[in-house]
Amino acid sequence: MLLDLIQSGFETSLLIDVLLSIPIILLSLSVHESVHAIAANALGDPTARNLGRITLNPVKHFDLYGFLCMLVFGFGWAKPVPISTRYMKNGKWGFVVSALAGPFSNFLLAFVMAIVYVIAFIIMSHLAVAVAVSGTVFNLILRFFEIGIFMNVSLAVFNMLPVPPLDGSRLLTALIPRRWAMFVFKYEQIFMMALLALLYFGAFSGILSTATGAVAGFILDTVNLIPIDGLINEEGLYKIRMSMLGM
Repeated sequence: MLLDLIQSGFETSLLIDVLLSIPIILLSLSVHESVHAIAANALGDPTARNLGRITLNPVKHFDLYGFLCMLVFGFGWAKPVPISTRYMKNGKWGFVVSALAGPFSNFLLAFVMAIVYVIAFIIMSHLAVAVAVSGTVFNLILRFFEIGIFMNVSLAVFNMLPVPPLDGSRLLTALIPRRWAMFVFKYEQIFMMALLALLYFGAFSGILSTATGAVAGFILDTVNLIPIDGLINEEGLYKIRMSMLGM
């Protein structure tokens, strides 16, 4: 996204997308890491909780390189949550559950954003004329949620890759022999650097983009099955309209 902006000569629409992406990235990464910490704490490991990592404060989770990768590639990471398996009854599988909780939280956040997107579209379609909401504001709100859906899905899909130290690799290391798992843990930083190099050269771009599009499409199709329009009655719309008009 950031590269597209630079290559376009800072086209206005792409600049707006980048600016909208910044709070979405900070929220999405904060949710991801907080849920890691919540899951670990629920399984008996208070390490991340004691370090104040159960919070949506992005400062606690911010990693500059991961943030920039999200802006450039659409795939990135935050500062990893420390997990100590010695506090867990079944450390190996507790580690897996804690790891997979992060991507799951982003899938869930994408689903919630899809619902809000549909609700916003319905409400604003009804109220646009009454409250003189400009087309620009209308489009910005919808675009915010569109980006939010795809950013969260891409973050979840990326982290599900079985490449150390991404979350998906934790399931892999739980299934392979211990000596192999220890080898993976020892050299996971090298694996990560290799992954970044492959991302830079677009090795995974096709697979990740296809998977992200498919999952995002599934989420939107699922939300469209919910009779949201019927749940927002005229009385509710009237109250919203009066509130927006300050009456």
